[in-house]
Amino acid sequence: MGLSRNKVAVPEGAAGTPPFWSDVVNCHKRGSNLKTLKVLFFVLLVLVYL
Repeated sequence: MGLSRNKVAVPEGAAGTPPFWSDVVNCHKRGSNLKTLKVLFFVLLVLVYL
């Protein structure tokens, strides 16, 4: 049996970063996605008022 060489490295998020953070960064690179920005703004507001 041969060894599989088709492995793909998948980067993991840093500890403590929300799972959607990479989506926000990718969205910013493609252009602004209003829905994602609204969600990010809402989450930041909630964190400020905790």
